[in-house]
Amino acid sequence: MVVVEGVDGSRTNLSGYAIHVFASSRKLHDSIADPQGVLVVGDRRRRDNPSYRGNGYCGMVKSLMQRLTLVRDDEWVAAALSCVYFFFVLCSYFLLRPLREAMGLAGGIDTLSWLFMGTLLVTLAANPLFGLVTTLFPRRVFVPVAYRFFMLNLVAFMLVLNLAPNWAGQRAGYVFYVWLSVFNLFAVSIFWAVMADGFTLEQGKRLFGMIAIGGTLGAIAGSSIVTVFSERLGPTGLICAAILLLEAAVWSFEAARRRFIFHEKKRKHENPAPTGTLGSLPVIARTPDLALPESERPLTKGGAFHGLWQVIQSPYLMGLCVYIGLMAVTSTFLYFAQMRIVEQTSSVIEQGESVINWRTKIFGRIDLITQIVTLAAQIMITGRLIKWLGVGVTLATVPIVTGLGFVLLGIIPSLAVITILQAANRAGRYAFIRPARETLFTVVSREAKYKAKSVIDTFVYRSGDVAGALTDGYLRGAGMVLGKSMLLAVPLALIWALFGLLLGWQQKRLAAADSLVEMNTAEGKNNWPKVGANEQ
Repeated sequence: MVVVEGVDGSRTNLSGYAIHVFASSRKLHDSIADPQGVLVVGDRRRRDNPSYRGNGYCGMVKSLMQRLTLVRDDEWVAAALSCVYFFFVLCSYFLLRPLREAMGLAGGIDTLSWLFMGTLLVTLAANPLFGLVTTLFPRRVFVPVAYRFFMLNLVAFMLVLNLAPNWAGQRAGYVFYVWLSVFNLFAVSIFWAVMADGFTLEQGKRLFGMIAIGGTLGAIAGSSIVTVFSERLGPTGLICAAILLLEAAVWSFEAARRRFIFHEKKRKHENPAPTGTLGSLPVIARTPDLALPESERPLTKGGAFHGLWQVIQSPYLMGLCVYIGLMAVTSTFLYFAQMRIVEQTSSVIEQGESVINWRTKIFGRIDLITQIVTLAAQIMITGRLIKWLGVGVTLATVPIVTGLGFVLLGIIPSLAVITILQAANRAGRYAFIRPARETLFTVVSREAKYKAKSVIDTFVYRSGDVAGALTDGYLRGAGMVLGKSMLLAVPLALIWALFGLLLGWQQKRLAAADSLVEMNTAEGKNNWPKVGANEQ
């Protein structure tokens, strides 16, 4: 007998031609046999999940959301908490970013090159300290400590701006510019390191694009607040709001961390460590519930400079350094082009003290346009682009578009063109490059995810900034106009795209090697370490 089970649990007998028609339209693995030996045909998800039963509309909505976001049933909580965590991090940054740009430009565009150099030096000094902290303390300790250290810095800035505004003057603006540049790199790098540590490679390809939407919404919220309320809040109000948002980010991290521990224990329980031999040494599977999760252990290998040593010894990480460096150089060219055009335009439109407010609004609008474009791309394209075309092609897409933008800006160097190009470049970096390149770290060791990644995301990135700033300054000193200098950046964009393709190919090889390692371990053969796993 064949019985069809409905959503509400009711059953209907089928016979004859009806059985043939129904069986041809359903998958056999959705059929089970009840204790009486009757073949029951139905949707196993609806039988096993109480949320489906008796509510067809909710089931339909849930199925639609899974198709749009590629999130599975057991991943919703972790993905949602990660989105909220990223929302608070980027909202706090984008509240302060337009203020930083206005303060930095107050001393003239020539000063920005020195500010970039100062940022590089501070980043170089901060990386060994960060590496030391990650070695001494587990993730649950050093992540909140890092964010709350930044909060204390913001409190100090707020006190200086309120209690000694005349003494601080332009010097405080320069310090704030350097500090926020360093804060941005470390705060975002820590977030993505936690994501790479909490999700697998397969999950990262599906979920990182959706998780990045949370950051984009935070950036839109921060940019919108600056655009509308910058004059009312002033620098003090914006800094105070950023402090509260960072504290909310810490609480969101804690909630996400606990969910990651749950999933890690679940994966170990479903795939227990094999019992056998590893070379000549015995391998004994431990009970997951009794063992401390790996993600909660301190990164005990190496010292303060271990991250830099990992990068130097790994061709894979060195290739990623080249990719990040070229991205930073080309982005800096666009940044200085934006600053030059805004400086020329604002000098004609307004004069006096209101120039800073006008520039803050302009930078806030550029950020807002960028994040709206980013959000649209993340919702409709990102997850499927990485899944369908692969990481390498995704990493190469934005460099090609940026190269075409350099050609357009070289022909028409105007405020409208630079706004469109900046929006396209930043949206591409946020929507496509960031999720794609974060999946590159899912195939490396935990030490590399935090230590080497911090070096790449901060020191290497800022080195590219300085190289781009010095090159732009040299071209301006040589009397080269903006249009010609943009055309010179086109070959760099093409090389940037080439390294993106190479990194995608190398990631596939490392992922295949990891699969082979797991298979060899299960068979009792010798194990091979991940990238960055055995350097001392």
